[in-house]
Amino acid sequence: MLVIIDSTEFVKNPYALGRSWELLAQWTDCEDVLIAMPQIVFDEAARHFLFSVNEIARNLDRDLKRMVKLLPQHTDWKFPAIHFDDTENGYRTALLGRLVALRIQLTDHNGAVATSNSRTVKGTLIWQMALRHLAESTESVTIITNTGEFGTPGELAKDLLADLEKRRLDAGRVRIYKSRQAILRNHVVPRMKGLKKLTAAVDDDRHPIFDLNTAFSAKHEYIVDWVKDFVERDGDAPSIFNTATHGSPQLAYLSEVPERFVTDVYLTEDSQVTFFLWCKVDGVVRCKRKDQDEYIEGRVTFEFDVIFTFDSKTGEVENPDFDSTFWYQPWPEDWPSCNESKESA
Repeated sequence: MLVIIDSTEFVKNPYALGRSWELLAQWTDCEDVLIAMPQIVFDEAARHFLFSVNEIARNLDRDLKRMVKLLPQHTDWKFPAIHFDDTENGYRTALLGRLVALRIQLTDHNGAVATSNSRTVKGTLIWQMALRHLAESTESVTIITNTGEFGTPGELAKDLLADLEKRRLDAGRVRIYKSRQAILRNHVVPRMKGLKKLTAAVDDDRHPIFDLNTAFSAKHEYIVDWVKDFVERDGDAPSIFNTATHGSPQLAYLSEVPERFVTDVYLTEDSQVTFFLWCKVDGVVRCKRKDQDEYIEGRVTFEFDVIFTFDSKTGEVENPDFDSTFWYQPWPEDWPSCNESKESA
């Protein structure tokens, strides 16, 4: 989802401070969403800021002069001069830093040219940005503004509907919210609460479609192949592996029942849910004694982060991805020796 923020959100809160802005940032941690502020909106926010500073300064200067007339003994009271260029540059720097902290991208117009006679330059550029995203992806676009230029919540402007129809783009993929509070109330907070319940249900094995143990077992062969590669790659760790007397370590067994918990969850608009899991799994590793019909083997414990993605509508699970992995075990010198013909555990 692309979310485009208009400058109207910065008129009363020029530095984007407060809990509502923090919630928007948290939203990007758990859903596939990009929050963008077009350059023309950034510039307009700076103009709004400078206008407000100038207006307040004039009022304060006028009131201070009135006060001096009432208190003539304070003729030395003067309102300090404001250097507006420095003030604007300082604001732009502060706002840019705040956008970075909130994970809001400052975007350019990618060569877009405002050609509409029925819409402002800013409105035309925002709409072209939205159209480009709709055409290049399957995601939706949300515009946060209270100008009414794009329509109202639930009802796009007629010329925009005609524009979408001409391009064969679904109007249902475009949403309008009048403020960030509105999108938080109607979309973000319900989604985050639903995600929290979903995570708890999966972690406690109460989800009606997706079961982590079943997914782990179903993808066990794939997981085993990955852990095998990891064990062989990690065989040069300080031990008796890969020495004059012993060969490379080999995975002989991996349990299908992990100890695990969900560390993070990520949503997409097309009903895909990605779970990031920490897993702890028992296994057996063995190592061949060179020039002998024996190998040593020992039980080990693997810990790794695995990523499962499933379709929340069908329950279909993709092959997992992996992140960091490590294993620990008694030193191989302590492992029992076994005959090569013996079946592994």
